[in-house]
Amino acid sequence: MLRRWIIRALPFLFLAAILFLSFVRADENEVLILGDAGGGAQRIVLPGETAFLPQRWLPAGPTLNRVSLHSRYLRSKQLYFLSQHEILGLDQSFAVQLTLNYRYRIDAPALSALLAQAETPDVEGIGALIKLRLDDFWFTAFRDRLGADDQLDTLERSAEQYIRSELVTDLNKTLSADGIVIESVLIEDIAVPDPARYRAVLANGQRLVDDRLRRLSQIEEARVKRAADEILLSGKRKHLAELGELLGRYPDLREYIAIDGLNDRVQVFVMPYDRFTGDKRSGSGLLPGGDTGLHRFDQGTDPSNGGFRDLTPP
Repeated sequence: MLRRWIIRALPFLFLAAILFLSFVRADENEVLILGDAGGGAQRIVLPGETAFLPQRWLPAGPTLNRVSLHSRYLRSKQLYFLSQHEILGLDQSFAVQLTLNYRYRIDAPALSALLAQAETPDVEGIGALIKLRLDDFWFTAFRDRLGADDQLDTLERSAEQYIRSELVTDLNKTLSADGIVIESVLIEDIAVPDPARYRAVLANGQRLVDDRLRRLSQIEEARVKRAADEILLSGKRKHLAELGELLGRYPDLREYIAIDGLNDRVQVFVMPYDRFTGDKRSGSGLLPGGDTGLHRFDQGTDPSNGGFRDLTPP
């Protein structure tokens, strides 16, 4: 009796367990990101909230990612290329290089908008998005706020002062709309190109530009020549392949093709026999009487009159 009752109750117990496990709750310091099969974010469960997700048990159900709201660290390196960098074709040693460690946290109410912009709805996607925002911020800061192109001699000192005093405030003005809060910034490295070396390069700028243009011209000429050679070789390969196939079918064409290959470099002349050997008797009758000149036969001469015999198969 008890066994029968248990067997009958098993489906209901299983259903109750499924319903119970379909409830998911976010802790006070985390959010739950429900993603679809394609990697996009469907829904966000804020801290302390509960969501009912029976579809999570389906084969194509949503994925569940937990994102902590505790502070995180992000290491980011920014490069700022001076105004003449690209024109002169300078290497990375002439760029301003800044490596900082950021301590940040995510503001839960604005997380939906942040995830909509991230490539993937997870911590890695958020980190990549923050790095893009930092690249934009520092490009503007170096160009406008710090005047890197004109103040290269004092740039390292002014950049360090700015980072220690005003950077966090300016970053939060820029990133707070995306739900990113910068708490602190630690300097790892500030590398500024040597001003004297950079000015020496600028003094020889025209020569460097001319050398670069000449190299680019040589590279382009070599590329065009290589492309032309490849076209020519491909045409020859195709011709030889077709010729080999034709000779395989008609072996008698070998003699005709050999002669035809020389027809633009060979000229055929007919002259009296006595002029060639000095024997007048042997050459009598070869030409009409009184005709001692040389005769040149065209390539179109009839085969019966000294021309080549057409060996082309019918």
